[in-house]
Amino acid sequence: MVTNAECSEDVPDDLEKARKDLQRAESELAEARELEHRAEEGIRKAEKEIEEAARPYIFFIGKEEFETHHHRLTGAQIKAMVPNWQAGYGLELEGHGDEPDRIIADHEVVQLHKHHPLHFISVPPATFGAR
Repeated sequence: MVTNAECSEDVPDDLEKARKDLQRAESELAEARELEHRAEEGIRKAEKEIEEAARPYIFFIGKEEFETHHHRLTGAQIKAMVPNWQAGYGLELEGHGDEPDRIIADHEVVQLHKHHPLHFISVPPATFGAR
């Protein structure tokens, strides 16, 4: 039979071991919470990036709004998106600020912007000197 006197020697060692185990567990929990916090921030950032990537590029031809997921289009591709585009008509990009308006050739690539939609107009063929 084990007496109280024999058990009392083990109690301080057991108590100290339990305290160290508790401190280690608390430390691991704090590290896990920090990792969880960083992971949640990473998830929020990735969700915003996905949302931004999924948002279409918008441009206008006249007052009609068009959407695409391509960040670059040729003049021909832009014209092809317009129902009943009149053959022979040109595509003109309206200048921004002090930039002049300019004709976009069918083969010319135009860079679209998600936050600043470009504005185009259709331009009838020139008839200089016609009577």
